Amino acid sequence: MLGGMALRFFYLEKELDEARPSVFSPIFVYTLKSQIMVYLGLSLVGDGNRNELNLVPSYILFPDQFYGIGRDVDLDTDEEDYTSESFGVDLQYKRRVRGDWRLGLDGLVLKHRLDEVTAGGRLDGDTVLGTANTWLNALGPAVSLDSRDNTWAPDRGLWLQAGARFAGRGLGSDYDMEEYVLDLRGYRTLGRDLVL
Repeated sequence: MLGGMALRFFYLEKELDEARPSVFSPIFVYTLKSQIMVYLGLSLVGDGNRNELNLVPSYILFPDQFYGIGRDVDLDTDEEDYTSESFGVDLQYKRRVRGDWRLGLDGLVLKHRLDEVTAGGRLDGDTVLGTANTWLNALGPAVSLDSRDNTWAPDRGLWLQAGARFAGRGLGSDYDMEEYVLDLRGYRTLGRDLVL
């Protein structure tokens, strides 16, 4: 796997002394199996650090092998080649409501399809759940607490994030899905150059 990432920091409000930086962070990954993953991350912080918008468009081209489902597959005879392709956008908006607490919405729009499958194989004909060309649209609440003293090199503080996303036919999704995320981080200075 080969890849690269860039970070471009900038401030939407340069006149604000305690402004948190916005960042553009594109990521490109290429594997020796000709798999490609591209993410164009953008995080914008503005309005006196009250509003935060995270936007991550993505593209994934993923040639791989399918061996079947379950434990009774034969790795020598059941292998099928396929290539999947997906275009997606992760979107999250949060607004500071009190102190370091933020509330908002977390969304995902994803278009997935199989471009190439083994003719006559199990993936040919949409008989395996999840192999049809699909849309996945999800939306849900997000909450965070960010008391770090520095966004990119904290010495102290907490960074807690929680959210849930729900997909269903009411949002134009081809499948129902629930996703829950909990991310808890804390920073404490233990010495002059040591942070736990």
